[in-house]
Amino acid sequence: MKHTCFLSPRTGTTFRKIFFWNPEVTACFLNAILPFENPQEEEIEECLEFFSPACPSACIPLPCGPIGVIYRDRKGETAAVDLCLWVAAGTCSRETIAETARSRAVRIAGKYGTAVKKIISLNLTDSSPLVFEECNNDSILPDLPLKMIFIDLSGAKSGTYFQPSDKLLWLRFLRDTGADGTEIDVDTVTSPEVRQALSLLDSSAYSSEELREYTLFLDKARAAGTAADSIFRNGFDQGYAKGFEEGFDRWYREGVGSGITAGTRQQQRESAGRMKAEGIPEEDIIRWTGIRKYELELL
Repeated sequence: MKHTCFLSPRTGTTFRKIFFWNPEVTACFLNAILPFENPQEEEIEECLEFFSPACPSACIPLPCGPIGVIYRDRKGETAAVDLCLWVAAGTCSRETIAETARSRAVRIAGKYGTAVKKIISLNLTDSSPLVFEECNNDSILPDLPLKMIFIDLSGAKSGTYFQPSDKLLWLRFLRDTGADGTEIDVDTVTSPEVRQALSLLDSSAYSSEELREYTLFLDKARAAGTAADSIFRNGFDQGYAKGFEEGFDRWYREGVGSGITAGTRQQQRESAGRMKAEGIPEEDIIRWTGIRKYELELL
């Protein structure tokens, strides 16, 4: 296969084609990625059911998936995985992603709680320094363990915090294949499941409608990343300067802290105004900038 034949796995269309319809590929991927404490007992023996957990329609960063998997492990117990790849993740904090992921886990618990022993929320991000690998036992689900896992694909480089392994191979596959990346060398891939995943990115296997959806997703992801970066950069520079200037004449009376506070608040208002003009949802603006709802309505 030529480089030009590969699509990127980092879109809703391709991510679902790889991991929603191929139980063996998904089981291999999860077994490589999930940090099982006792792999001989906890690794996935069989994927039993796939489903689509709900996700906000106007959501930034953009979700690839989410994909729900009910599986049976090697000791015969049943568990659930909520898998999602977040694109344009640099536009928000880990807490924003975690809040959405936890809400899905609660809904999964309500539907499958009596059938599963635990729920794992696996969140992959495309390139966000605010998101890192972390595993927590979360008590938000009474009597049902919830483990939250965050992995940043930008760290999937040999010599960083990953050693050469199937885990590194899968993360490099997600990070580098197709679109603006350079796909991993097919001839060096020894895993049959990764080879199958690569074959599922051959553009000739996609319908015209799927290719249209694929292109729209990429355009939306690029626009989200560019807009958010511009808004925050310009908002900080202009808002901080203007606010500091307004607070400077009170500097001697109230101290340097007042000027910095005024500048920061003005920066928040400037950033929020630009976000509002770009059509970003109000709840996201409030979460990212810290501005109050009534202030946003006045802009």
